[in-house]
Amino acid sequence: MPHPKPSRYDRQQDQRDQQQSAQIQNLQNKLAGVEAEVVSQGAQATTLQRLRIHVPAPDTHLLLGQRLTGPVPFGYTGASLQTVGNLFIDIKEDTVVQTKGFTLMQSDDLWQQYSKSLMELSSPAAVKVVGGQVFLGALSTVQAPAFKANNGETLAANTANDLASAIHHLKTVGGYWDTGLSVLSLVATGVFFSPLNTSDWNSWFKTAETAFSTGKKLWDMGVKAFTTPPPKKDVTIYGQDGVSVMSPDKLSFSTQSSMKLFAQTGISMTSGLSSSMLAVQGVKCFGGIKASLEGGTYADVKAGVELGVACFRGKLKIKGKSIEIGTDSRKWTQLATESLHMIATDELRIGQLKKDGNDKVVTKTLKLAAKETILVDSGDTLEAKAKKVAKIHVGDYAIEIKPEGIKIGKGGNGAPSDPLIHIEGETITLNSSGMGVKITKSRVHLGKAGNNFTIADSGTVMLKGKVIKLG
Repeated sequence: MPHPKPSRYDRQQDQRDQQQSAQIQNLQNKLAGVEAEVVSQGAQATTLQRLRIHVPAPDTHLLLGQRLTGPVPFGYTGASLQTVGNLFIDIKEDTVVQTKGFTLMQSDDLWQQYSKSLMELSSPAAVKVVGGQVFLGALSTVQAPAFKANNGETLAANTANDLASAIHHLKTVGGYWDTGLSVLSLVATGVFFSPLNTSDWNSWFKTAETAFSTGKKLWDMGVKAFTTPPPKKDVTIYGQDGVSVMSPDKLSFSTQSSMKLFAQTGISMTSGLSSSMLAVQGVKCFGGIKASLEGGTYADVKAGVELGVACFRGKLKIKGKSIEIGTDSRKWTQLATESLHMIATDELRIGQLKKDGNDKVVTKTLKLAAKETILVDSGDTLEAKAKKVAKIHVGDYAIEIKPEGIKIGKGGNGAPSDPLIHIEGETITLNSSGMGVKITKSRVHLGKAGNNFTIADSGTVMLKGKVIKLG
């Protein structure tokens, strides 16, 4: 560190010192007499001591040179100063204090440091700030202690920079919000709580976890409301216009108890790469009005045992260009879907929605398939409609229903190629082994041209009509 440039005051003082050097030489012979009056007795000055002065009232001791030994030792070798009164140093220009050993400054009372310009505390090794309580504050106006230019003024510490009132205000406001949000969380827990299902062990587990979390929250609220907290050994950081904590590398916050983040308007957590929230017991995301889980490309919601998605009082929407529910094969830890239940007490629509009071069909194709059984059960009415064609195919037989008629017979893919029964309009045709019956509104035709037919009965065969023709 370069030496400070001598000031004008220093140069004048050097001149005075040179003028007094001759007088000092003459005073050396009188030193013995003066020492008898102002130097404390009881210890003899050694050859290594240079100056030792003691003023009895107020008791002040100055020692330059070797430390004082004897019945009442004093000081350290070098320079020592002791007084029962005050120490006042007034410097108009620069001050440099440097040492190659350790430096210790300590006080039984308040210790203040103040600078009108930048104050820097730095070390290439480490900087440690330790206290029973630690406060870091940034204010728009910082009160400074008055400079003591004249000896004899009353020395008093400056306490105008006390942050207690501002910190108390923030803690009080934060406490009110914390209590209100805790009550809201408890109300939400009660509203959204699922009743215990005694036959499902997952329900037992969820109920126990919810009961534990709710009990702990109630306990914490009771302790906060009815007990006086002990004095804290904590660190408080207060910024009137904000607090910024930045690092080009890692930034870590950790605690063995709990951690809270609170803001009256909003809290934002962002990352250029990824963000994660992890808890051993559980993670809860609750929004009094809205809660969103969004992904620019994809978003996963997973659970190892049970995953619930519910809307208790309104509409639940699941939308996507392609939606897949269930899986038929095990993939890694995912088991195959064994059952799928869709329940509605009033109406269950598939492929159709109600818009402007009317039913609107939006699905192009609806396929239902099962390896064994498809069961449709209605307590009252079962209705199936088709505008063009309805087909039923079982084994080698098929039924085809069109607006112009019905065909029943052999055929594949629901289209009878050789219908045994054909209903078209008011005509019913029955075909079997080359024989046929055709029933119209006014006639019944039996047989086909070139074929014989027999009417046999063990009893009586009756033919009735206004005109009967045989042959």
